[in-house]
Amino acid sequence: MDVPSVSIIIPVYNAQKTIEHTLNSLQKQTLNDIEVLIIDDCSTDDTSRIISEIIKTDTRIKYFCLEKNSGPGIARNLGLKEAKGKYIGFMDADDIVEENMFEQLYINSDDADIVISGYADAVPADGQKPSILSYAKPEKDVLLIDRQEILKSLIYLDKNRLFAFLWNKLYKKEILDNKLFSEKRLNEDYCFNCLVWQDLSSLKMINKSLYYYIDHSNGSLSRKFIPDYFEIMYNKFVITKNLFVAENMFFDDIRGNICTMHIKHLIAGISKLFFRESGLSAKQIRKKIKEIMQHETCIEACKYARATRKQERICNFILSCNNVSIVYIFSKLLFILKYKMKGLFGKIK
Repeated sequence: MDVPSVSIIIPVYNAQKTIEHTLNSLQKQTLNDIEVLIIDDCSTDDTSRIISEIIKTDTRIKYFCLEKNSGPGIARNLGLKEAKGKYIGFMDADDIVEENMFEQLYINSDDADIVISGYADAVPADGQKPSILSYAKPEKDVLLIDRQEILKSLIYLDKNRLFAFLWNKLYKKEILDNKLFSEKRLNEDYCFNCLVWQDLSSLKMINKSLYYYIDHSNGSLSRKFIPDYFEIMYNKFVITKNLFVAENMFFDDIRGNICTMHIKHLIAGISKLFFRESGLSAKQIRKKIKEIMQHETCIEACKYARATRKQERICNFILSCNNVSIVYIFSKLLFILKYKMKGLFGKIK
């Protein structure tokens, strides 16, 4: 097997409880012509032993170790350097995939630069399959070859929780040439995809949910306080804006939708200020909210936001009120719903 159809890159760190299940789901793939590249970010548990035993029986799995703990972005960069497949996919070390995922993505690719499917939000359960909280997937199969339509797909995909991830996509190898992940450990996937979107000439969406994103712990980065979250969100807005400005497309509905996306991210971040780990008092949270509302990207977003959904209209209204107390109360309620009642939140979000 000189050039596999698909290379799958998995960064791992202390994944002894999940990595075997993850690799088993890959070993069962109906597309046999794959290679799996595991990049170990200096695990300190039993991860290395488990992987070493598995690779003895499957030559498609290759194991690499970083010299020092560097984060998933650096691990994926090594994977990109070593990958030989026509297409490249990614997995997290605690998730699983449908047995036909990579076959479905590959045979339905239409030779596009990128292929995008859906996924299921899930929690661990007894047996082979996790318990599903919700699904997200493209509404239909579609191939895009018009440059403006490809760019606009970013907005559609982000609104439908399909853009900011790596693991629901296949990337043609040459489209990733000279692209690297950031060392930052939050939203590096989103920023990487923005780099990819700069060069896409074709895009295929598939109306199937094939990946299981499994929430094993409330300690994940998506569910805890991140000190520099808002600086990252401000930068994220600028990166997205500049992508459309470069193509002379940042106006009217496109500008309105991107501004609405920014408001959604700011509201989500404000809700995380209520984590105990933030160390912030109620007074300090109110002060932070005021700072956010006075930031130039927030002011621009509130001015131009255009909502198409009820949840978006609510978030736009809340932040546009320019009232610290209203934002504080709404965000605290969102925090309770999202992090204390996650099963209910998964069904209604």
